Amino acid sequence: MLLSVNSVTDSMLFLVIVVGMGFMGLLDDQMGNPNSKGFKGHFKILIKSRQLTSGGFKALFGAVLAFVFSTGVAFSSKTDWWPLHLLLNFLLVSLATNMINLFDLRPGRAGKVYLAVFLIIMAFSKNLENYFGLFLPIVAILLYYLPFDLRAEVMMGDVGSNLLGASLGMMMVWMLSDLAKVVALLIMIILQLSAEKVSFTKVIEKNPILKFIDDVGRRTQ
Repeated sequence: MLLSVNSVTDSMLFLVIVVGMGFMGLLDDQMGNPNSKGFKGHFKILIKSRQLTSGGFKALFGAVLAFVFSTGVAFSSKTDWWPLHLLLNFLLVSLATNMINLFDLRPGRAGKVYLAVFLIIMAFSKNLENYFGLFLPIVAILLYYLPFDLRAEVMMGDVGSNLLGASLGMMMVWMLSDLAKVVALLIMIILQLSAEKVSFTKVIEKNPILKFIDDVGRRTQ
């Protein structure tokens, strides 16, 4: 059955991440400094000015949540290699939480990226039936919400992008094989580093296929 849940512990871990990451995104939306962007920007301010921005606090608190989640998953997996699994899962959730936010620069783009990654994870999932029920409500809500975002009638903000990214991180942890997790981690590291140097919007604008997908459903001027 695609609506079964693996355990009560998994459900509790899921709720902790979704509520916690969503709340931190909301805090950053309301109190964030627009002059500090990305991990580099937030931690540069912390080092130079000894000031913890809302984005920096979100990153640190998000790391704590990711560690709690990864610890719970690692110990429940009952493997001798749990320290490595804990580190890998921690990195997946931490980086995935920020990944969708990297694309939330145009109406509907973040939602499209989420759905694309969601489908890829499903295609490579080793135990889809155990966890799909946890993530189905998120997808259903996003599908209802996405047309409004594409028409620029609403804005997702960090509260939405962080929640979506964190949910993808949990999917990777629970559904992918160890090899697929490593591949996903490498891809996200490349995306995070590239975001500090490259404009994803410019890359999309220069690629006809990506631009077409990006523009689908969006209100044109």
